[in-house]
Amino acid sequence: MIFEMNPDTITLNDLQNGRYIQVNEHFSEMLEYSKEEVIGKIPLELGIWNNRKDREKVMEILAKDGIVRDYEVQFKKKSGEVVDTLLSAKHLNIGDNRITVAIARDITQKKVAIREKEEQSRRITLHAQALMEMATDPEFVSGNLESGAKKIVIMASEVTDCDRASIWIFNKDDPNTLTLVVGWDRKTQTNLEKMNMTLSSYPKYFQAIRKDRFVDASDAIHDPRTSEFADVYSRPLGISSLLDAPFFLRGKIRGVVCLEHGGELRRWRGYEKQFVVTIAEQVTQLLLNAERKEAKEELEKAVKVRTSELAEALENLQKTQEQLIHSEKMAALGQLVAGIAHEINNPLGAISALSGELRAYLNSSAERMEKLGHDFSTVSTEFVHNLSELIRKGIESKESILSRENKKAALNSIKAKLKDLGYENAHDLADRLLDYGLPSALEEFPSLFLDPKYYPLIKFALEEIHTYKNILSIRLAVDRTSKIVYALKSYAHIDTEENRGKVLTDLAENIETVLTIYHNKIKGGVDVELDFPVRPMVEAYPDDLVQVWTNLIYNSLQAMRFKGKIRISIQDQKKRFGFLFKIMVLEFLRK
Repeated sequence: MIFEMNPDTITLNDLQNGRYIQVNEHFSEMLEYSKEEVIGKIPLELGIWNNRKDREKVMEILAKDGIVRDYEVQFKKKSGEVVDTLLSAKHLNIGDNRITVAIARDITQKKVAIREKEEQSRRITLHAQALMEMATDPEFVSGNLESGAKKIVIMASEVTDCDRASIWIFNKDDPNTLTLVVGWDRKTQTNLEKMNMTLSSYPKYFQAIRKDRFVDASDAIHDPRTSEFADVYSRPLGISSLLDAPFFLRGKIRGVVCLEHGGELRRWRGYEKQFVVTIAEQVTQLLLNAERKEAKEELEKAVKVRTSELAEALENLQKTQEQLIHSEKMAALGQLVAGIAHEINNPLGAISALSGELRAYLNSSAERMEKLGHDFSTVSTEFVHNLSELIRKGIESKESILSRENKKAALNSIKAKLKDLGYENAHDLADRLLDYGLPSALEEFPSLFLDPKYYPLIKFALEEIHTYKNILSIRLAVDRTSKIVYALKSYAHIDTEENRGKVLTDLAENIETVLTIYHNKIKGGVDVELDFPVRPMVEAYPDDLVQVWTNLIYNSLQAMRFKGKIRISIQDQKKRFGFLFKIMVLEFLRK
């Protein structure tokens, strides 16, 4: 009874001739031979040993030791299928007969599981290496969108052993359309042609791609999420299985990464799903790198244009000085040259310093990504997402408006929390978080600060925020320079009033031009109050008016010794014939 019900195979063989004396039911079930086919025959007649060398080794051990324990061998079924087993055998004496008792345990499923685990481990390692190489690729880091995207789809198809890989992006002008921007066919080693998909035609697919982190269609033809485009896309292209993942930019879905497999249906593994999600995140990073590259190029172009304008304005100013050296206007302007130069040098100095810092930071991007590659590969997708949110919040935040006392208290509080978490540079990190408008970062993103070993990634995020703040500062400096240049052009404009005639002039802007020119002398100790309830446009000679305001304002500044207050107002009084504009200037108080 026990012999027959044992879950392992049990066989009894005559030691003298090797023939089977008896086998149990499980032997017949495992190897598909009936008892009648087995009893009286030797194993070699049946051909159940998959490898004769295994049999010879087992017989050698039995002859030497009389027993074999848990020896791994493969048997062959009647159908030819191979079975992995653990074999134990022993010689026994039963009466006058010498027999061999053999017990074999089927470990085929266990071996399959082990092989699958080993394959999974190999694949995960391969995925990590591919992602690391992509993260440090010069085209990717520099933001070369087309070249970087091509490298991503080629890498994805090779690493996942898929026939096709592609990146689709929603059309900016038509959000209802998804466009294939880059794709790779691994079989033909060619790029895929661009094509479009309309959301309204495939509502189930787009609902799934917006709702879930991925669409894993093992049967792309019949899966409800992908069956809508089976006839127009999957069948014509020979696609049997799909694995798609959306990628996002600033919280909004921007497109889809698509992996396509042909031939037999493919059951997507968990690590493959995680891999395609990570690829989608790399596409997001590539888009951000491309935006940064474009912003850098635009900024450099704007700086070059503004610098050229400034150089031209200064050259014109020098020419004007030579032409009008004997005029009263040029005499007044000559008094301002040093102040104007100072006003121009301040923003130029800021632009030079910040652009140099920005260039040094961007030039080290590739080296920095190589150093941080390992750190990024050790953290979870959620950690990377939180790090992106920290950067986004720092970019959008304003400078801290806390009072000195409150700022000191906030700094001490953040520093204490960081020290409790084990940070050695707690003061510096707390100070930077506060400067970038992130006083509650530890509460909003606790997972980022749990372990000081993540400090290099946090430092990277803060450097990204600092770079963006530098760009804003450069823009402010450029705007300030532009305003000065505009005022200089307006003030130093040369024309013959009689030849040109009267022109429509904004009185308030005319006055503001003079105030801009005198800003360096005013800012030290003079308060200027402007009261312009109306900004009248009148027919006048604007150059002559500038000279009038220059004389009045400069005389007032001299009278108060550049310390006091000036109030300038424009009032209109209705008369029988049109309007009378009363300009009240030079009401000054000595401080």
